[in-house]
Amino acid sequence: MNKGCLWLLLNPSARSQGKAEVFQNINLTCYSEDGNPTPTYRWPSFDFKNISRPNPPKSIDENGVLSLYDISMENTGYYVCTSTNKVGSQACIMTLDLKPYPINSWCVAGNIPSHVPDLSGV
Repeated sequence: MNKGCLWLLLNPSARSQGKAEVFQNINLTCYSEDGNPTPTYRWPSFDFKNISRPNPPKSIDENGVLSLYDISMENTGYYVCTSTNKVGSQACIMTLDLKPYPINSWCVAGNIPSHVPDLSGV
């Protein structure tokens, strides 16, 4: 009896863990409910002008998890969860838009000017 094989690739899903704030760490996880053969995952990224770029130097892309460490405003943009197997590739896009660091927590190095503007309303 001849047994048939079903090759399958479902759209991936993505989730994030951590705070989307400057100087924090965040994990982006790419996964599929099913796939035959088991898909591999990667996380290409693009800035908000849709220009491809390498992942940040302080990052690790392993087994579908992109770990971003000590994130900064330069990390904002689109991260594409891409799953691939012999059937093809599917993708899911996550947007990383960071909250800036609170202004009352800034540090000043060097000389402090005699007049500091009131930025409380900013």
